[in-house]
Amino acid sequence: MNRRAIGSAKVDGGAAYVADVRAPGALHVAFVHSPFPHARVTGVDTSDALAMPGVVDVLTHREIGEILLGRALRDYPVLAGDRVLCAGQRVAAVAAVDPATAVAAAAAVDVGYEPLPEITGLDEAMGADDPLHPRYAEYPGAVADRPCPNAQGIWATEEGEVDTAFAAADHVFDHTFTAARNHSAPLEPHACLVSVTEGRVDIWATHKEPFNLRRLVAEVGNVPVDTVRVHLSPVGGDFGSKGFPYAEIACYLLARRTGRPARHTMSYDEELTTTATRHPARVRLRTAVTGGVVRALHAETVIDGGAFGGVKAVPMVVIPTIHAPYGSYAVANRRESCVSYYSNNLPGGHVRAPGEFQALFASESQVDVIAHELGIDPVEFRHANAANARVRRIVAELRETVGKWRAESSGKRGIGVALTFRDTGPGLSTVRCVVASDGVRIELSVVDQGSGSYSLFERLAAETLGVPGEFIRIQAVDVGADPALQDSGTGASRVTAVAGTAVVESCRAALAELGGAPGEGGGYWPSRRLVELGIPAVVAEGTAAAGWPAPPDADVRSHAGIAVEVGVDEETGRIDVRRALLVADTGRVFNDVAHRGQLEGGFVYGLSQTLLEELVVEDGAVVTATLGDYRIASAADVPPLEVRVLEPAADDDAVKSVGELVNIGVAPAVANAVFDAVGVRLHGLPLTAERVLSALKAGARR
Repeated sequence: MNRRAIGSAKVDGGAAYVADVRAPGALHVAFVHSPFPHARVTGVDTSDALAMPGVVDVLTHREIGEILLGRALRDYPVLAGDRVLCAGQRVAAVAAVDPATAVAAAAAVDVGYEPLPEITGLDEAMGADDPLHPRYAEYPGAVADRPCPNAQGIWATEEGEVDTAFAAADHVFDHTFTAARNHSAPLEPHACLVSVTEGRVDIWATHKEPFNLRRLVAEVGNVPVDTVRVHLSPVGGDFGSKGFPYAEIACYLLARRTGRPARHTMSYDEELTTTATRHPARVRLRTAVTGGVVRALHAETVIDGGAFGGVKAVPMVVIPTIHAPYGSYAVANRRESCVSYYSNNLPGGHVRAPGEFQALFASESQVDVIAHELGIDPVEFRHANAANARVRRIVAELRETVGKWRAESSGKRGIGVALTFRDTGPGLSTVRCVVASDGVRIELSVVDQGSGSYSLFERLAAETLGVPGEFIRIQAVDVGADPALQDSGTGASRVTAVAGTAVVESCRAALAELGGAPGEGGGYWPSRRLVELGIPAVVAEGTAAAGWPAPPDADVRSHAGIAVEVGVDEETGRIDVRRALLVADTGRVFNDVAHRGQLEGGFVYGLSQTLLEELVVEDGAVVTATLGDYRIASAADVPPLEVRVLEPAADDDAVKSVGELVNIGVAPAVANAVFDAVGVRLHGLPLTAERVLSALKAGARR
């Protein structure tokens, strides 16, 4: 898979995504989804569906039994058994000769439901007397010491002398913030194609963790893992959503039963109403301040985990909010917890920066509240509490621009700022470098989910080997085709840091076999060296890994600051973001264009989820079920954006993350700007015109 060929094909429409892969005789799969958020299944009659011309098979829980899925906690059934726990849960799978017939047959499946009491709110979930999953303790990956029987998971930490710092504080601030449910909304919907032949399983899937998918299919099918191959295809957008196998296992089972390939491609309606969402959250922050300095933090986050916890990848079955509030500041005394609860809503999953988005909205909003209460300029308060010199440098850039904007602006407008950060997630990757007389081939099994990582790998290899970029070819190797190649998956902002480092290490290992670093004088040094040594090729591997948390002395955190200027229409509540500044300190930049694309894209993504996006649930079901109802930002919504990338220090050569750095800081910056403009403090996301207008009418000036 050549990087340049992929890039050209994406531009001209010739790239083959999973839905484009052809398989003669493939059956099309459609699912029967529950219309009820909580109900007992009294019966499933598939006879009418099976009698329809073109229908080959129908699967229910009756045929497959209980197969539980999950990334950390196994609690998500492939098909519902005697109960459904959320609207949109899959009850049956129909395989037919074409998509229209499959959909019609799914509609013909007669499911009997007996509605049960629903838990659709966070307070209800926290106080539920009867747990939605009474067998929780039996699930693989179950979390011990949950606060109540209806909890999915918990993560709690404490550092320093929290109680002592609170007791000695000049001021204690206590605020609660909320964030609504929204969706990752990738351009490419989930899709898969599964073929089962004698001794072989072939899978094409929009899945960013193909090694995990391969192991799961082998386990479900009770077949050797080396008989399962996952073919790497480009993924057309992820934003956290492509790590769970919503349809792959059902398609595998149908392919095995029928002897024909089985495929499924979701509609956008299915994406929005049956797949995981960003967790609705409530974040309470108690913060101790003495002498204008934040001394201690007590952060309590509770989240609506939905009907199943299996979509979440964190072993504690929550989202990463720990260490996120006040992450840009020097706060030594911290007590933090995050608890997820079961409800009869769609499962909560991973959406771009899955916990930091909610946590930073809360903390960066509270930072502004504290500064105003103490009579300190919010920018200066951030400077005084900054974690290190890198953060202070960002604040200085914000200070200069905010001053200019205030001098230039007139009329009813407001300016808000926020700081943000991002760590590299854990993972491992093994890559191979093959140096031959006709060029260099970098072999890897890393999914490209649209961020241009193959282009980055090419640059890293060319630089390390001392050859032109056109001398490098990136070869994506199907998972299972080469046991030596490994990867933890594309996510957690780790690809550049982990897979990129593995590329460099493989090239360095190849150079070592060739006799050292490239010499001067131009030309393709490795190939010339092969001739000198009289060998046909050099093959070397490199492995890199990132743990969690990072070592205390490792400076691998990216930082950024955001400033926005807004206008607020006090008659309608409409927020107009007029201009924005992004200051990023992300260490060394390997690809200027891709780097800027991640920064700008992150800003637009964050702006969209700040102002527009909310999956509205009524009677337990999503009613914003189309991309016409569920609004996402377009070019017309994006303000002029200035991006400044700070030069790294001379000794700063760490590979740092950028993909999830920016989107988490937009919401508090806009909320702070709204307060600056009209004096109302919004404590809940999204920042809709209705919420602004309601706050203005209520006089919510704090």
